[in-house]
Amino acid sequence: MRVTLLAVACVAGVVLTGCGGNGFDTAKVSDTVNSDLGKVTSQGVPVEVNCPEDVAYVQNGKFTCTGKVNDTQISFAVTMGAAKDAFTYEPSAAVITLEKAQAPIIKRFQEVARTNWVMNCGPDSKAVLVVPVGTIFECSIDGKYKGKNFRDAVRITVLDTSGNIDWKPFTPPKGFVPRQITPKPKPTPSGSPSGGASPSVNPSEEYITPELVTPTPSTTSTKK
Repeated sequence: MRVTLLAVACVAGVVLTGCGGNGFDTAKVSDTVNSDLGKVTSQGVPVEVNCPEDVAYVQNGKFTCTGKVNDTQISFAVTMGAAKDAFTYEPSAAVITLEKAQAPIIKRFQEVARTNWVMNCGPDSKAVLVVPVGTIFECSIDGKYKGKNFRDAVRITVLDTSGNIDWKPFTPPKGFVPRQITPKPKPTPSGSPSGGASPSVNPSEEYITPELVTPTPSTTSTKK
């Protein structure tokens, strides 16, 4: 099921440096990026954004801001718009909080099987993470369905740098442990085999609640 992780929250520890300058309004870029990051981070998570100074305004011109989220490097490719304070930007990776991703998934399980479900995505479940698009999180989810105890699992895939995800439940293989799967690097121009994240080995794909796998569209976040 496709959902977005963007949710309103406050952010603390924001550091603004190197944003301002002549020509293009890079300070507005910094403020906007920090505001957007604040929607996916938690209070107290350190966020830093650094934009270059003295950027000359050129419509459709580009520059890069760099920064850190929770001590992880991230960059933002900025394209200038039709005015000196108009722009779009694209982060180099997705910023997500797995704890927020779990809430709608657990809610959906509860709607179908009305019992308490507990989800475990590993030691980083409550952390704010910066991850490449295509990253997969395999999480366990435990509950009771029709009087029986179940240990099910959910595969969460990061779809884009806006933090949109897709998820579906699967029956975990024996010895399953929640884990993060990072996509392999893209193939080189020489034509080496393509990479890509791989799911667990031979999952049975037998769903305890088949209707859970019906995709639900979500609203893609809009960058200013």
